[in-house]
Amino acid sequence: MYLRQSLIAAATTMALVACGGGDSTAPADTPTATTPATSTPSPLAPDFPNLNACITNNWIMGAEQVVKGLEAVGGGVNFTGTGSQTSVFSAGGRYSGTSAFTVNFTRGGTSGTSQYTGPASGTWSVDGDRLTITRTSSSVIVTTTIGGVSTSVGSGVGSPSTVKVISCTPATLTYDQTLSSGTVVRIVLVAG
Repeated sequence: MYLRQSLIAAATTMALVACGGGDSTAPADTPTATTPATSTPSPLAPDFPNLNACITNNWIMGAEQVVKGLEAVGGGVNFTGTGSQTSVFSAGGRYSGTSAFTVNFTRGGTSGTSQYTGPASGTWSVDGDRLTITRTSSSVIVTTTIGGVSTSVGSGVGSPSTVKVISCTPATLTYDQTLSSGTVVRIVLVAG
């Protein structure tokens, strides 16, 4: 039973992170072991002298990016995923997102799935290289199935999530997400 609760808690935490709400705030340039050792690209591509203009777009986070965040949580669990999270950052600071992905997990002899489905909405803003997303409504449902038993929970709106933008180009938005554990996960969204 403890394993089941731990897996559900990890899945719910990542639902908040993936959908733009959650309990993480990026600290001021705190390096961690998960920060890539490569050189950091310029925050803005020459085509985008304004970060607001660059972020105003439709972005897709593939399930592999969600899996990257779950792996950072660790706990000896193996993860794979399919599907995606679509986020729309509209001019004027409106945000909407739609979850449609599944995460498969295995730990020891126990395996299961978590399906994330539904929309969320709220606001977004930029301050320097920090992007903050605040969900004001969420109908995202996380259905976790372990050993043939399914549990569904709403992901809720969570607290605002602030990430450090590493680069923004017409094709990709790259940012560092700091988890509540202090672990930094680099996430790459693609234009869609």
